[in-house]
Amino acid sequence: MTLDQIDKESSQDKFTQQLIKCINHDKWPKAEEFKTFFKIRRELSTHNNIILRGNRIVIPQAMRGQVLKIAHENHQGIVKTKQMLREKVYWPGIDSEIEELIRTCEQCQLNSFPPKQPTITPTELPDRPWQTVGMDLTGPFPGGEHILVVIDYYSRFPEAEIIKNTSSRTIINKLMRIFATHGLPETIKTDNAPNMVSAEITEFFRRNGIKHHRVTPYHPQAAGLVENFNKTLGKSLKAAVLSKKNWRIEIYKFLMDYRTTPHVATGAAPATLLFNRTVKK
Repeated sequence: MTLDQIDKESSQDKFTQQLIKCINHDKWPKAEEFKTFFKIRRELSTHNNIILRGNRIVIPQAMRGQVLKIAHENHQGIVKTKQMLREKVYWPGIDSEIEELIRTCEQCQLNSFPPKQPTITPTELPDRPWQTVGMDLTGPFPGGEHILVVIDYYSRFPEAEIIKNTSSRTIINKLMRIFATHGLPETIKTDNAPNMVSAEITEFFRRNGIKHHRVTPYHPQAAGLVENFNKTLGKSLKAAVLSKKNWRIEIYKFLMDYRTTPHVATGAAPATLLFNRTVKK
């Protein structure tokens, strides 16, 4: 959805054109549909045919369904979808429409999770990006592949690599690609799976000066950051399969959404914290 498309639709929307006149002349009718906007009139401005609330675009009625559809393509859930849209767009009742969309989404209902276990006290935030990372495997997915997930504890920025087998050598090769992009972390946290504690991967960590922190046996929830991400990723990819989409392509759309949506723990988008810039989406 482009600004030109929104501008064109807004120019044809009678209510939007009336609202633009109200904002520009500060004259407001008493009709019910204007009351919500009257309350926030000091936050409103116009640019050509587009209305802004702060830096968010007020979407005309005819385009709201399309906005919701785009935002929910990867089935991230109510909180993530609200966070994503609140950064960019506004219209009265947007939160309740998001909730209704997700409550009635067949794929979301089929992939809903059981009640959460008691939360674990979060670990202390690292001093800088890519200082401490978590690593885990999720899958298998259709075709037998797994996904290697590495998440930065500071920014919550995830990397995800599709792998055809889960050998330590394959994991090391993918880590080398990830580390070539972001650099070597000081500490990496994993569970006690055999391919995560093998002699080969232990030597790889030692040779690169990486401290290997293993979560407490029988308590994998201690790696909750990666585990929660894996659940969200798995839900999105299952929804893609149910919709007969190519999950190997959809994973990159999911990553774009996740990386550019403010994280509940930090209040900022992972990509913004990691790269110190806003990533265009």
